[in-house]
Amino acid sequence: MDPFSLLALVTAAGFVFSKVSSQSKENNETNRQELTYSKDIVARAKAAVITETNISDIEVLPEYLLVKKLVQNNFPMIFITGGAGTGKSTFVKWLLSEFKGTVLLGAPTAAAAVNIEGKTLHSLCQLPPAWIVKTDIKDAPRRREIAEAKLLIIDEISMVTANLLDGVSAFFRLNKKIDKPFGGMTVIMIGDMFQLPPIVNNQTKDLFERIYGSAKFYNAKCLSFSSYYAVELNKTFRQTDQLFVDVLTKIREGIDLEASISLINRVCLITDSPPFGAVWLSPRNVEVDSRNLTELNKIDAPQRMYRGEIEGKFKDDRLPSPMELVLKVGAQVMFTKNDPQRRWINGTIGVVTKLNNDIIVVSLAQTGKLVDVERTKWPEFNYAWAEDKCEITRVEIGCYKQFPLVLAWAMTIHKSQGKTIEKVHLDLGSGSFETGQTYVALSRCRAINGLSMTRYLKSTDIHVDKESKAFYDELRAIIKKLPPNDLLNRLDAASF
Repeated sequence: MDPFSLLALVTAAGFVFSKVSSQSKENNETNRQELTYSKDIVARAKAAVITETNISDIEVLPEYLLVKKLVQNNFPMIFITGGAGTGKSTFVKWLLSEFKGTVLLGAPTAAAAVNIEGKTLHSLCQLPPAWIVKTDIKDAPRRREIAEAKLLIIDEISMVTANLLDGVSAFFRLNKKIDKPFGGMTVIMIGDMFQLPPIVNNQTKDLFERIYGSAKFYNAKCLSFSSYYAVELNKTFRQTDQLFVDVLTKIREGIDLEASISLINRVCLITDSPPFGAVWLSPRNVEVDSRNLTELNKIDAPQRMYRGEIEGKFKDDRLPSPMELVLKVGAQVMFTKNDPQRRWINGTIGVVTKLNNDIIVVSLAQTGKLVDVERTKWPEFNYAWAEDKCEITRVEIGCYKQFPLVLAWAMTIHKSQGKTIEKVHLDLGSGSFETGQTYVALSRCRAINGLSMTRYLKSTDIHVDKESKAFYDELRAIIKKLPPNDLLNRLDAASF
């Protein structure tokens, strides 16, 4: 199928971002280019046993094949969504293997970028950590990889603001010398809008409301009236208990909350003392830091401090394990990086049994198996164009070396996003304060019998973003008009 016919097909079905965005329908601007606003614009929000994944182990779903065909047809924008545990991170790995040498990979936060071995969008596009304006968009003539890139993958799109996405688009528009959003490059945006939203400070909150309607990515001007296709992943890989999957789905979207909360309160252990191996999740940093320090001080054993090391360029605000890692024998820890030998993954819990200079022995909580943990490294990459191979390569420009461990009696819900935890102890204290917060905490757990709580869950603990709910209601209605299987079949038929 030729690109124009494909665009016409999805546009006719309703896959145009202006139909699901919060930007004012009364706004009649003709200039839709990013970072360009009329003086009187006022946008309005709508009312509203585990192993590391190898490529060969990935179950290639029909949705994966559809996205591959769309990319091969130079389709402009693709939105991939799904609840927690539906394999979105696995999908990113598969995409990278399928389009090696043509891909740029970015994420909104340092932690998310480290997790996928990509770069932050700010770093990738040389943008400041502030409200982005036209003068922030810089020409990068020496970065051949930007000019040659065919595909941009943005992970954790729910945490990307509309202004940041406009900045990213403007950067590629300038540096690829093509006057289209993102310089005409195919963009795949991956994330769950029911999980944690973008962080917006008081200084920019009013700007987002006036200019965009809200901070959500789909309100970006670069997406106005842009055609796209959306795929919602529904198969859950993290949880296998269908009852728990159904409850999480309802809590995610605020459906039948009374029955869902009642079931969780009836089945889960309510206790002030988390079970052995459980990670205590809380919304607030101060509570988490206090809990970890208190538990460490309870251990009557000498402590030992292991200092991390930065080589070359590596931002010290994105350290996956502390620069000063203080441990004792008996300390509960979490692994912060997947093991190449598949003994643990990012999120595995264990207890320290021995502290040596170059090896820390940890007993894995789930199996009791003793593992020798050595220092590892997290590389920092730049993208570069390899002239001899005619492809984009990732060039290591620095690294951080440390034991892949962190104290893990407690962790903030925000930092737990993206992790799989066998046992979760949820302590909401005075309550959650952000949309998606309780859902993210509950969905870290593989099974409902691995979940305990300090107190019973209340309906006021569940905050569902009304704008995201409206967004998904409209999105699903559009998908029904042109389901993934139908589009895949049409593309297959057109290829013969």
